[in-house]
Amino acid sequence: MSNMFIEVQASRINVNLRKILLAALAFIVFAASIHFYLESLSEMIVISNDPDFLSGESWNVGFYSADATSYYVYHNDVYAFHVVDFTGDDKLGWGFAHQGLLPHGWGLAPPLNFMVEVNPRCPGRLILEIKLKRSKVTWLNGSIPHWLSRYGFRGHCQIGLMLCFEIPGRNYNASTIVADSNFQFEVTFLRCRLKFDGGVAFLGDDYPFWTPEYDNDTHVLFSITQISSGKWNEIKIDLTLYLWRAWKAVSNRFGDVGYVRLRWINFYIEVLNAQIDVEVDYIKLIYKPRPKIACGL
Repeated sequence: MSNMFIEVQASRINVNLRKILLAALAFIVFAASIHFYLESLSEMIVISNDPDFLSGESWNVGFYSADATSYYVYHNDVYAFHVVDFTGDDKLGWGFAHQGLLPHGWGLAPPLNFMVEVNPRCPGRLILEIKLKRSKVTWLNGSIPHWLSRYGFRGHCQIGLMLCFEIPGRNYNASTIVADSNFQFEVTFLRCRLKFDGGVAFLGDDYPFWTPEYDNDTHVLFSITQISSGKWNEIKIDLTLYLWRAWKAVSNRFGDVGYVRLRWINFYIEVLNAQIDVEVDYIKLIYKPRPKIACGL
């Protein structure tokens, strides 16, 4: 076989390879343009009502099972919480700011700005913007419940946001003795526990989990950051992938549903044998629906 023939064949292979690469590149560019076009068809929906706390009346703010010394102050469009749990019982203490319809007949908070229905298998973009500041955690020497001590801890502190979704075919207001009535998706900004040796453990994700003694709902929690103390923390995060992963972890418990409906937003500060000060400047939850054609529907 002559060298000239080999060179011609090599040249043809190179030409064909370039054509394949150019075709692949063109397809990628085309697919990307279609994706961005479909994304542009839907508008951003602000779910949280009065996300900047301008009125002071659009969020239900208070405490549950916390020490009586807990309090909050509303000033300059900021909620400042002082949350203490030193009650001597086995329950966590909460400070909260929430909107929407609470599950299990627990009541109605001020309404959401927009109630969205999300296809959990192909969710649109769910974006959270939040600004908050915390103090250092002060650990207290109260009684230690077995559910905490068995893991080697004697104190707990957590700051997070929970989104409660109604499931088609399930009773959102069912009694808490009914398991898996609702789907609760949580993200945390601080999640730590005090060990018996005085050290502090920062915890990661937790999914799925259930709280039979509390609500019996299906929970999925992602620890997205551990905010520093003494400074403002501005967080903007796309929760879309987290929500998809959460639903993938629990979907077998709910079956093949076409959508879930967001009913309740709950910002919380959760403590046990601890106290903490937390300031919140805004909580903005935004949803950008995905066109059905983008999900192959």
